[in-house]
Amino acid sequence: MTSRRFTRRQFVSAASFAIGGIGLNGCSQASKHARPMQVPWGTAFSDPSVARSAVSFKSGTDNVPALLAYPRDRGPCPAVLVIHASWLVEPYVGETVAMLAQAGFVGLAVDLFHFFPRVSSWEEARSAQGPQTAKLIETEFREPRMVRNLQSGIEYLRTQPFTATGGIGVIGFCGGGWNALLFGAQSNEVGAVVAYYAPVGSSNIQHRAPLELASYLRVPVQYHGVREDPNAPPADVDRLQAVLAAQATPFERYTYQAEHGFFAYDRNGIFDPKAATLSWERTLVFLRKYLGRPAPVHGLAPATSADLNKRGPAKGVGDHLMFHSH
Repeated sequence: MTSRRFTRRQFVSAASFAIGGIGLNGCSQASKHARPMQVPWGTAFSDPSVARSAVSFKSGTDNVPALLAYPRDRGPCPAVLVIHASWLVEPYVGETVAMLAQAGFVGLAVDLFHFFPRVSSWEEARSAQGPQTAKLIETEFREPRMVRNLQSGIEYLRTQPFTATGGIGVIGFCGGGWNALLFGAQSNEVGAVVAYYAPVGSSNIQHRAPLELASYLRVPVQYHGVREDPNAPPADVDRLQAVLAAQATPFERYTYQAEHGFFAYDRNGIFDPKAATLSWERTLVFLRKYLGRPAPVHGLAPATSADLNKRGPAKGVGDHLMFHSH
């Protein structure tokens, strides 16, 4: 494992909150009923109470980069994985990790696209998107590799003195929410899943649809969506909600009058501070409710079968590259 401090360019911009009433071990568990006090968006990076660094860990033959943040001089604290939709360097990803640390959690954003060309900024990443990254997603990004990389991230967190015992939370955005739900059905380390505008009914040659694994999704789920979303149709979320309700899986669903991707601070014309603020407050309450306790033990979904490799690359709203550019 290696680590280094982030530059401000690498670890900047989304939303942040100062949290009052921190209790148990100085972390988040005693503040279930404390309301967050909003501060200007994009300030989590400069908060002196947040320790942050770039780290990496081994996962099979992969060397996986990640962004880490945790409360300085407090802990051990419950941990949360953050699954990005696009490149790890997109500003809101690192800022979300810092926001979790402000709220009394350990945050770790795992780079599931570590096979992409190396870039040093979000501007450089956007210019690199195109046929090359599309081909890499099609050939390199597979569900078992995703599950292994995230599980290795949990194993890394378990070795850190600032990580509390108990279930690990998972937050994912768009394609990251898709992966968060799939991972929740395949790991007994997960204590809760928060999915932002995840395409729950989509599958392709890379990954199965969360709906296919819904019977194995036995951990609490919180879903944030928008009223009209061709990328993540609300009707598909209705179907997921019905399955989870029938098997008594705790499920919270919130719908916003906003656009798909509303949480991404760096996306002009899409970011919605009102929706993002409200969704983040709800996310923190949810994580405080379910983390800090043993993760529920449940039967795990079977590993990806050969059938997945018979599916052609999805088209239209099911295209995985599109889901990982939002």
